[in-house]
Amino acid sequence: MPIRGKVVRRIFEKAPKGDYYQGLVRKVRWGKTYEYKLIVRAPYPDNETLQKMLKEIFSSKAITANYLATKYNVKVSTVKRLLEELRKNGYLELLESSDSSVKIYAPKK
Repeated sequence: MPIRGKVVRRIFEKAPKGDYYQGLVRKVRWGKTYEYKLIVRAPYPDNETLQKMLKEIFSSKAITANYLATKYNVKVSTVKRLLEELRKNGYLELLESSDSSVKIYAPKK
């Protein structure tokens, strides 16, 4: 859903770790002011972050893409592709879930 309205203030600052930016956007629409916190995540993890992610994936009982993306500040789509490739190569298995949009993975034993 796009954010509509006149942009009053836009503040971006480089986060202390990585190449992603955090910011605040204030928009005014019909006399009401709305503030949105923007977090632009890194599109690809660096090697150190990738090793930490893989270590956590294989040491946990169950893992989701959203959890890894928020913890390591990487895009959710990138983490989904990583988990799906690990599943295709036989390292992970897909657990049953009630909601089809949330996929829960577990390492194979």
